[in-house]
Amino acid sequence: MELRGVEKAKIECAKKLFNETSSGKVKYWNVTSYEDLLDVMERI
Repeated sequence: MELRGVEKAKIECAKKLFNETSSGKVKYWNVTSYEDLLDVMERI
């Protein structure tokens, strides 16, 4: 699925807002597969 530029910008803004307003214990990670999720979990 292809996103338009405006949609991509909205997603990026939402990521920044989420990470800035979180308590520091919760972070947004963009994963598109189970392997991506495992990689993120290893880095934490």
